[in-house]
Amino acid sequence: MLLRILRHEWRNLAADRTLAWVTVLFAAIVVYALWNGAAWARSRESEARQARAAYDKRIAELRAELANPRVPNADPFAPDPRAARTVGGVRQDAFLPPAPLGALSVGQSDLLPGTVTVTMLTARRMLTRNYEVQNPLNLLAGRFDFAFAIVYLFPLLILAISYDLLSGEREGGTLGLLLSQPLGLSTLVWGKVLSRFVVVVGLGVGLSLLGAVLTVPLRDGGAWPRLGLWVLAVVLYGAFWFGLAVLVSVLGRSSATSAVLLACLWLALAVVVPSLASLGVSSLHPVPSRALLVHAMREAANEADGKGSQLLEKYFQDHPELTGGGKPDLNDFYSRRLTAEEEIEARVAPVLDGYDRALRAQQATVSRLRLLSPAIAVQEALNDLAGSGQLRHRLFLDQAWAFARETKAFFAPRVFRHDTLTEADYDVLPQFRFVEESAGAVARRVLPGLVFIFIAAAGVLGLALVRLSRYPVAG
Repeated sequence: MLLRILRHEWRNLAADRTLAWVTVLFAAIVVYALWNGAAWARSRESEARQARAAYDKRIAELRAELANPRVPNADPFAPDPRAARTVGGVRQDAFLPPAPLGALSVGQSDLLPGTVTVTMLTARRMLTRNYEVQNPLNLLAGRFDFAFAIVYLFPLLILAISYDLLSGEREGGTLGLLLSQPLGLSTLVWGKVLSRFVVVVGLGVGLSLLGAVLTVPLRDGGAWPRLGLWVLAVVLYGAFWFGLAVLVSVLGRSSATSAVLLACLWLALAVVVPSLASLGVSSLHPVPSRALLVHAMREAANEADGKGSQLLEKYFQDHPELTGGGKPDLNDFYSRRLTAEEEIEARVAPVLDGYDRALRAQQATVSRLRLLSPAIAVQEALNDLAGSGQLRHRLFLDQAWAFARETKAFFAPRVFRHDTLTEADYDVLPQFRFVEESAGAVARRVLPGLVFIFIAAAGVLGLALVRLSRYPVAG
């Protein structure tokens, strides 16, 4: 009997032009979202290639000049390819590359800078320029992408074809006639739900797979586990909203009342609750003011500039191996600059630490608050799977800072000693390579959210089953 109901409902859905038009509209929106995300990913990759090419070209030019002898009395300000201060001052951009599913969810990537310019003078405070997320609502907003369509528009498609599961039959006078046949109410309900579930969730899964084929480098082994979890998230999220539609349907209200109630539930769970949660998080863990950091940097810079020679002299006393056995030049600009930067970093470190603690606390709290709404849970899961969330960006900043320290450790001793660079030194210049976190680490972070969506879906379906036994077939 269930199969008969399924076939009957599929014929009805196929004949219903409303579903066809809504499906076409949703598919068109998704195609635009995929194009938008793919364009963003291509632009990021192009920027990274151009920056890398510019750095390689400049290093190649300096390297070519190594063979040219220096002319006596030449311009003292001309770049000297043999001087560590020259090569160490060449800008090298560290880029956060798009993750395997990056085109499917831009997430926060257009809000958080994915580029850090590194020289031997790069300081930790420079990594946070233009990086201040005062409101965690940014976790749920950003460029229009496929994830946005899934989180916000996909439920509307489900509710549009499910709000009158039973009320439509009852108002049309066919429910009693159907139940006069050897057909149980529960069989009728689940036949209607499953037929719509297969069509709509199948559409969401199909568009996900199509988007992956068109935009994702599936040769990357890490893409497949992420894509599998993405599809699972879409299925569970669809199941939750179908469960909610069934629960509202079995309350016995009219079709108009059910539609309004479901619209209010969508507004609450997808918009209002995430917004209120974000405001609460920003109040619980406020990020220190940027003005405080700027003030601390200015104060530290002014004091360091006034004590430049003293700082450099103390540095050489602590590191006598860098003097080369002779009397150090306390007026060397680059040596003084390097020691001044260390002093500034030490002074602003407490402010930067507080800034990082607040951001980490915000993210941790938002992750816990995903239990308030499946929309928060699925958005965070999709961002994580696509590599566009805050945690991957934090990983990038940590690696960029490690690279900046490596660069400084390579060039600073050579600047202090006034070493002459050779071909061998050029061969081992520090290079930035972002190390992607494993698919297993991403899965361990995403699965708790998916389990919550599963429990929420099972919960609303369970409530619907309990209420179904008291459904008013007539009246």
